[in-house]
Amino acid sequence: MRARSRLAVFSTILATFSMFAACNLDLDESLINSGGGASSGGASGGTAGSAGSAAGSGGQAGTSGSSSGGSAGSAGSPMGGSSSGGAAGSGGGTGPECSNPTDCVDDTDPCNVGDCVGGQCVFETCPPVDLCATQTCGSMGCEASATYSFRAHQLNVGEDLASSPANSIAASGDFVYVATKTGLRAWRVTDPTNPSSVTVQQPPFAISRLIGSDTGVLILGPISAGKVSLAWLEHPLSRPDAIIDTTAVALNFTSSISAGYPSAPGGFFLVRNNAGEFYPAARLVPPLQPNSALTYHASAGIPANSAVIASSGTRLVTFRLDSTSGMPHPVFSIEDSAGTPSAQNSGEQDLFGSTGEASTGSSHRFLSAPDGRLFWASNTIQREMDAPVTKSITVRIPLEPGGSMFDATRSVQLESYASVSPSAQLAGPMAAVGTERVLVTAADPSNTSNSAVRSVKFDSASMTLEPERFVIPFTASSLGAAGGTTFGYLLSPSTATPPSTPNATIHIFAPTCS
Repeated sequence: MRARSRLAVFSTILATFSMFAACNLDLDESLINSGGGASSGGASGGTAGSAGSAAGSGGQAGTSGSSSGGSAGSAGSPMGGSSSGGAAGSGGGTGPECSNPTDCVDDTDPCNVGDCVGGQCVFETCPPVDLCATQTCGSMGCEASATYSFRAHQLNVGEDLASSPANSIAASGDFVYVATKTGLRAWRVTDPTNPSSVTVQQPPFAISRLIGSDTGVLILGPISAGKVSLAWLEHPLSRPDAIIDTTAVALNFTSSISAGYPSAPGGFFLVRNNAGEFYPAARLVPPLQPNSALTYHASAGIPANSAVIASSGTRLVTFRLDSTSGMPHPVFSIEDSAGTPSAQNSGEQDLFGSTGEASTGSSHRFLSAPDGRLFWASNTIQREMDAPVTKSITVRIPLEPGGSMFDATRSVQLESYASVSPSAQLAGPMAAVGTERVLVTAADPSNTSNSAVRSVKFDSASMTLEPERFVIPFTASSLGAAGGTTFGYLLSPSTATPPSTPNATIHIFAPTCS
């Protein structure tokens, strides 16, 4: 049964990771391109030489810009709060203690299907029987209802987003979260055709960004009066029907935040993209104490003209373009012990031999997967009449979890184009879905104002572009992306004009379905 396998995965995650095993941050595209900062958070991107300013996980490298701090809005007061109680999911809640799934049987309701998670019975109303089919509760119990395909469903948020779509969505396990101007919305997605709205305790500040991990979400708020407001939540593995609690703090902080990344085990990075300050970073591990200091440390030894673009475990990853030979070379490096006083760079690695000429400008996209794997999408460059042109988009895995050597030979081509500019911004946001697939986006070759959505399956030796393909009528740069255990999500902006109801939309994808 799919529900049991999914919850078993959750149990493994809970045993392996603490609260924040990973984060995924996508930055506002307009800010990235200008080198400017985030809205409510007051972040402003720094210069990055030829590589440009770095985007967050899933973001794209920018061009230039100086860093400046500060933003309007007051920091939220410390609040630890917790809530209890009412059902908000589709299931019947938790039951007695258990040692295996056979202990979790509801003899009074055959539609109430149980599983054993963390030693406690968890019940769900007719969970899907496999990855691409749903069930409903009938007179004789659960009955087959409908099937779904790669693009399984779309869900209208019904509110204005708090920020750009890239900053306003996060996913964790079976839960997807969206930040709106009125607060945080959440849905539990076990049946993608019928997401269940879940009540979330609201943080006491306006949300500027969400960062998702395997086990929860980091919520960033405003920076003001020497404070930064932060909150975090864990998705309720053993209480899927419960209200989701948040814990909020105000930390002493006078700088700005440009990007955030996973920092396993149990933490996350915040980075200020300022070359003059050597891209200072902080590594935080919740729980955080109210009124403690958020302290940045310089990324010592970071190569000139580089930018921080991702993380891998307790390390940060840098990227730059080296054009001293006449053709841009993609050059990566690892910053060990990042976000601490012991931060030190391990030296650069040039991948020109496996990638060939690199694209210029802000055409590169990066994604820090929860397990520390690095994904990289960029234009594939060819020469016509000795002039560089883009002919396709390629996705690569240049760094494995815990690895020290970059290798870009494992790759897959997404879309092919007529000859276009080598700096054309064609690659879109990506999202890791489980541990074997990544949801990818790129400009549709037939109309680059639209985005083609694909799934790539990978293992330690290869990458395979799966045949399913769906086109969304939005540019790749306007989308937000997030990935959970089973499903991937794209958030498109609202196109409604007031007083019409906002129509920002969550597009739910099932990468294993056709």
